[in-house]
Amino acid sequence: EIIPVYGNSMTIQGIATMFPYIFDEKAQLGGGKPRIELHEVCSPFETAGIDIIPIPVFHGQMEILGYRIEDFAYVTDCSYIPPDSLELLKNLKLLILGVLRFRPHSTHFNLDQGLANIRLLKPERCLLTHIAHDFKHREVNSLLPDNVELGYDGAKVEID
Repeated sequence: EIIPVYGNSMTIQGIATMFPYIFDEKAQLGGGKPRIELHEVCSPFETAGIDIIPIPVFHGQMEILGYRIEDFAYVTDCSYIPPDSLELLKNLKLLILGVLRFRPHSTHFNLDQGLANIRLLKPERCLLTHIAHDFKHREVNSLLPDNVELGYDGAKVEID
């Protein structure tokens, strides 16, 4: 089955450049290769009957996309959310937000930056993802607001 992959121009070009063997019909690989189809997006789009709003955010100096589906949003690998994008992320039931660690990082939110954005956005619930090994789940969860918790491998969330 072909997996659709969505991103802005820079992301799509980056995937094609970093993984050329995926798109080279003549590439010989022992273990096979992923079957993906790249889709450049810069405005709301629909896939599998689901309306998706791409949200411009930054990974360091590189503009990338988060995504909003109704009252759910997924924003990871992010170090800055521009004001116009913050507006597109309001009134969420669930926000999944990337927060790497306690210390600052050039391309990812640290915990303080993530929590500052959560306070601005006021989602009903927020799961933090893309976390580094120095976050001890029980300890960090005890520091978080009631509506925020660390995600974990294998976690499942239900969205309407």
